[in-house]
Parts: sequence; C-alpha cells; structure tokens
Amino acid sequence: MPFPSRQRVAIKAAFGLNALAIAVWFPRIPDVKAALDVDLLTLSICFFMLPLGTLASFAYAAPLIERLGARRVVMIWGGLFALLFIPPAFAWSAPALGVTLFAAGLAIAPIEIGMNAKASVFEHQTGRRIMTQCHAMWSFGAMGGALIGGVFAEAGIGFLTQQLFVAPLLAGLAVLAMPYIGGS
Repeated sequence: MPFPSRQRVAIKAAFGLNALAIAVWFPRIPDVKAALDVDLLTLSICFFMLPLGTLASFAYAAPLIERLGARRVVMIWGGLFALLFIPPAFAWSAPALGVTLFAAGLAIAPIEIGMNAKASVFEHQTGRRIMTQCHAMWSFGAMGGALIGGVFAEAGIGFLTQQLFVAPLLAGLAVLAMPYIGGS
C-alpha cells in the first residue's frame, strides 16, 4: 500500500473538516434567530430539518458509495457538505432556513458513511487502529469550528460573510486532501 501515512492523515482530515463545516456556524445561531425574528420553537423546528435530511440521505448513501466508491464520495460530498452551510446564511424566513438545513442534511450520510468506511478499510489493510483517532479529529474539528465561528461573531463579521469565506475554504481543503485518502 503506497503512502499509508498520507492516507491516514487524509482520512483524519475528512473527519476534522466535516466537523469544522457544521460547527463553524453553531455560534451564529443567535444571529440567525435574531435575523429571522422567530421564537425558539420555530427555530427548533427549523433545526429539526437537518437530522430529517440526514435520515433521508441514508436511503441513497450506500448505493451511491457502491456506485462511485467511498473515496470519490468522501471527496465530493466533503466539499459539498461544507458549501451547503452557506444557504442557511441567506435564509430570509423560517421555512427557507428549514429547507436549507434539510438540503445540508441530505449530504451528511454519504460523507459520514464514506469516511467511516475508509477508516475501516485502512484499519483492515494496514492492521493499524485509527477509528478512535478519526473520531477524536471530529471532536477537535467541532471545537475548532465553534471557536472560528465565535471569533467571527466577536469580530462583528456577519454570518453570511463568514460562511462565504469559511465554507469554500473548507470545501477546497476537503477536495485537496481527499485524493490521498486512497482506494476507490
């Protein structure tokens, strides 16, 4: 197996970037609530659309991975996942926010299943256990994303500006790192 250390780093990067992409906007939830002028129940219903989209994405994730391969799915959906967190910043109403979060949720299962599959295959092929390290990278990514979102908020940078800067950057990093993920 060529370059197992690059492959290991790329797999871990997939986990970290995935968490960064979603967590970077969590500190901006109060901004979204204020911009839409909605109550907590309405906002909660909007947020419920993200896991609902995720549940729906399980219907196509496995066939998609079988058809395209986990590497390609992780590369494409990793970038797409990050970009799908730009539309919530454009939401002008609660229904628009719900729809954009549902769309983001539709990208979750393929990337999550794909990156876990790549970690599992790596473990099987190399005999090295990395799954816990991958999930630790996800946790570090989530903490880093929340910190980045908080820094943007504290600096008075608008949510949309933040997402237009951060999401394409994360998508680009995902696309650049994933060719090293190995296999198909």
